[in-house]
Amino acid sequence: MRYRDEVDYWDVANEVIDEYASNDRGLRESKWYQITGTDYIKTAFKTVRKYAGEDAKLYINDYNTHAGQKADLLYNLVRDLLEQGVPIDGVGHQSHIQLDWPQTDEIIESMEMFAELGLDNQITELDVSIYGWPPTGAYPTYEAIPEEVHLAQAERYNELFQAFEEHDDIISNITFWGIADDHTWLDDRAENYNDGIGKDAPFVFDINFNVKPSYWSIID
Repeated sequence: MRYRDEVDYWDVANEVIDEYASNDRGLRESKWYQITGTDYIKTAFKTVRKYAGEDAKLYINDYNTHAGQKADLLYNLVRDLLEQGVPIDGVGHQSHIQLDWPQTDEIIESMEMFAELGLDNQITELDVSIYGWPPTGAYPTYEAIPEEVHLAQAERYNELFQAFEEHDDIISNITFWGIADDHTWLDDRAENYNDGIGKDAPFVFDINFNVKPSYWSIID
């Protein structure tokens, strides 16, 4: 394998849970699942374990891992795979956060649940949207983002990172979805729901790579 012993962490299986799926295990009805059931997940982990190197850590990654039913479905899947000897080292929590959702305690409780299985946790796609979902209705949108919104975002980042630091025994890494507000997948969502109004600004650097209040809330 090209990256054997060079890549430390592998996202082996991504977004395999769909709480709205028709099957009773809440597994995404992909072609892989339709053909093999969960065998494709087992095969993926066993193959990467074989070729990635002895020290590589293997993760199953998903979004909304804190959310009730989805968290339970993912937990049940991972527990069952571990009991079958599938070499899973940890869970990746994408962590697409909003200013007022989810509660930080919910995020930590989910990670503690997986830690009880002996697994590591990583935050893999962190961003903090300044809008809710969907970004319409009760949630205001901005052509120019007010300073108080940037300050609220900084407070949210501060709360998150304090919690992550307090639980660093079960969290080994934090990765952002991107670097700066000039490029974020959330812009597509804002445009689709707001006729092009409402650029999102989820990171700690603005569109010109200048630091925002959120940067200092993390550094301090």
